[in-house]
Amino acid sequence: MDDYTTCTYGEDSHSSEIVPLTGSMTEGSVTMESMESSYIQTSTAPHDAKHPVNTCWGKFVSGLKTIYSWVSSLVGLLFLLVVYTVIGAFIFRAVEAPHEKLEKKNIIVERKEMIEALVNITKAAHGLNESEMTKDVAERLTNYELTIYDAYKNGITTISTEHKWNIWTALFYCGTIYTTIGYGHISPATDLGRVLTIIYAVIGIPLALIALADLGRKFTVGLKFVYAFVRQVYYWKCCNRVRTRHRLDITDAAAGTKVANGTEVRPGVKVYFGYEISTEFNIPIFVVAFIILLYLFLGAGMYTLWEDWTYLEAIYFVFISISTIGFGDVIPAHPKFFLLSSVYVFIGLSLISMSINVAIEFFNQQIGKAKVNLEKASGRAREKAVEKIHDVNRTLTKARDRMHDIGKKRSFEELEKDSPERQFHNGHNGHKTKHKDSPKGDNHKDSPNGDNHKDIPRGDNPVT
Repeated sequence: MDDYTTCTYGEDSHSSEIVPLTGSMTEGSVTMESMESSYIQTSTAPHDAKHPVNTCWGKFVSGLKTIYSWVSSLVGLLFLLVVYTVIGAFIFRAVEAPHEKLEKKNIIVERKEMIEALVNITKAAHGLNESEMTKDVAERLTNYELTIYDAYKNGITTISTEHKWNIWTALFYCGTIYTTIGYGHISPATDLGRVLTIIYAVIGIPLALIALADLGRKFTVGLKFVYAFVRQVYYWKCCNRVRTRHRLDITDAAAGTKVANGTEVRPGVKVYFGYEISTEFNIPIFVVAFIILLYLFLGAGMYTLWEDWTYLEAIYFVFISISTIGFGDVIPAHPKFFLLSSVYVFIGLSLISMSINVAIEFFNQQIGKAKVNLEKASGRAREKAVEKIHDVNRTLTKARDRMHDIGKKRSFEELEKDSPERQFHNGHNGHKTKHKDSPKGDNHKDSPNGDNHKDIPRGDNPVT
């Protein structure tokens, strides 16, 4: 029968360990012959002892973590950007609208005064000559022009019966700030409005860039999902089977349930509807270029329905907007379409962000391939250079050995020629040989007996 020992860590501990023990106990010693499993009972103890969940501070910290995790998601970022836009629109409208009303009020007053002056001049025309009346009217018109010019310098770009800083134009202005488009047709005229624009841009631009980057990544994942789905349907129709390496029934082995969407199964790979989708920007660049061109042409057609534009003007506006150039020479005349226009431009900016990341990934891959090819080429060149060096060394070694053999042969011949035995042999047979330096027919002077031979005429006998 198995015995169980319970290990409890202190009176106030939240966990205990139960271990089944089998064996025998002899003389106070315990021998464990087998231990098949360990059972650990752990209570739901708080992970952070400093901030218990049941306290007010712990609840506050937990709430902050929940809010942060939601805000850091794509939906949270877009919601935060919308709220930021609405708040900014109300602030800029509250700052700039009174200034606009004051400037346009001055224009209206000046216009009324000029009209009254012209009426009075006309009534009194019988008492004035032509030159005096012309001078008076020109002076009044000049004053009116100066009033309009001053209003223009103070940011008044519309007629007195229109209001530039309404809620729609203020929303449009906020969008042009954090997207860095900056058309320029709406701008603050007060010092406070300009300071607030700087602060608003410092906070809004990073927020918009983060949202655009996250949205571009989601578009990348969506395109890859569509690509994987289309390939699966294609192979199913053509081959009557599904390629399982594209469609995976991924389950959690412990729980026996399917993996939830967005779960990261490997670094840089997440699961969406049973598909393993890489979150890297490794889409073919021509696919991204085709999508952007299609988006541009469709948007241009949409703007031709909203505005009194030609198709070329609409394409020009869309390109200038999604490329963040923003000249401001072509501007939508119906700000009430701001919501749809802003959504369209923002999605276009996210596609541009995606295309930039895809281009960066593409060029990084090309640079990596070029580095690998360069390393291979340098390795081959190094091997060929080493082979050439070895060939030259072998050739030099053979030449050195041959020169050494020739030198040894010449040295041996010289030693053999100068040896005493060779000299004695040449002297003993000197009377039978002729010196190679003597004329033909002469005998050697030195005989073996030490006597010299005389020249004996040919055919004569010696004297006896």
